[in-house]
Parts: sequence; structure tokens; C-alpha cells
Amino acid sequence: MFNFKDRLPLKCVSGAVYYICCNKCGQSAAYIGKTINTLHERFYGSGGHLNPRTAKSALLEHIMGSEDPECGFNFDSIKILDTCSTDYKLGVIEKYLSKI
Repeated sequence: MFNFKDRLPLKCVSGAVYYICCNKCGQSAAYIGKTINTLHERFYGSGGHLNPRTAKSALLEHIMGSEDPECGFNFDSIKILDTCSTDYKLGVIEKYLSKI
């Protein structure tokens, strides 16, 4: 059998728990997060992880605090761990996966 649905581009995925790690540091600088919005909005929108105007972002703090120019996060390397349609369920899944 084959899948009848087309896969959405990564930037259009919404309602997801995701995993991203630093290109240089790997799992020692990994982050698990959730968003009910699209991933592109979460990372580049107002208050997004990789938006330079964001005041508090663990990802930007890692990049800015590192002396290594190779440290960074590649949007295309995000792994979707799970999806669902409500923010409450996303929060439960994120907390569970963060403790593993």
C-alpha cells in the first residue's frame, strides 16, 4: 500500500513536539520543544528560537555563548518526535520525552 496524503514541508508542520541539536556540539546541546504553530513560525517568527530579536532563547544563547563559529542549528535537521492537535497534549508529550 502507499500513503495517499502528501507530506508537508517541514516548515509547514504544526502541532508538533520536535528535537534539534547543535551542528557542532551534537546531543550535548540538544533541545526538545513543542509548538501548536508551524515550525517556521516557532523558529523565525516574533519571539522565535532563531529570530535575532528574541530576548530569551536557549538556542540563541548557545550560539552566542560559544566561541566556536561552527556552532549553530540547522532548521532542516529538526526531527518531529510526535504530533497532536492540542497544546495540552503537546505539553504532556514534551515533558515525558524531556525526562527520557
